[in-house]
Amino acid sequence: MGLWSGCIYSLYESLQEIRNYLDKVDKDAYAKAMDTVRCFEPYRHDEGRSYAKASELVPELCQNEVLTLLQEIQLKIASYNSDMENVFSVGQTQPS
Repeated sequence: MGLWSGCIYSLYESLQEIRNYLDKVDKDAYAKAMDTVRCFEPYRHDEGRSYAKASELVPELCQNEVLTLLQEIQLKIASYNSDMENVFSVGQTQPS
């Protein structure tokens, strides 16, 4: 499980993979992932270009939802799949 890229263009695919994984292993985190998806959903029609434009004016758009999801994942990372590629991917999402 992990975000494939910080780029908005792969965001929807990354969120889908996160939802697929969390739906199987962590229903609480899955609910937080759904909150994140709902936040980005209005911008999906143009692959995120409108989100990028809107975030110029309101830079914290969806920030709380993303941070809440990442914090939930970080808290429970030890209980998730121990496959090294998955662990590496999750590690890439950790805020600095």
